[in-house]
Amino acid sequence: MPDDAQRFSFEERISYLKEYGSHCMSFSALQPGIQYFDMPGKGYIAYEQKWGRRAVLSDPVCHVKDQETLIAEFLRSGGPTGFAQVSEPVAKLLYEKFGFYATQFGIESIIDLKNWDLKGKKNRSCGHH
Repeated sequence: MPDDAQRFSFEERISYLKEYGSHCMSFSALQPGIQYFDMPGKGYIAYEQKWGRRAVLSDPVCHVKDQETLIAEFLRSGGPTGFAQVSEPVAKLLYEKFGFYATQFGIESIIDLKNWDLKGKKNRSCGHH
């Protein structure tokens, strides 16, 4: 996106984040120094620019149906790019549609706090009691 292109306001970015920011890194991508590729009506991609390369820091913040379009336009807009901390479905999309390879570094656990408690052996923390 050219430097003179219209960028989302903070309020617009927050509204996309509230609507589509379900990835564990979505909120972290609001930290200082992050750049954005904004696509009006779709969403945005958060990234850092270092040493002539772009590092994307989470899934695109958009509706699932718009991920391919947003990624394609982002890749068209600039140089060498890598993706970190993306979900398995986005990693699969990056491989199938754009030829990127992925390596799993860990998993994200999701706990339903409304129905979770500490009762029973399986829910105890590790260590000696």
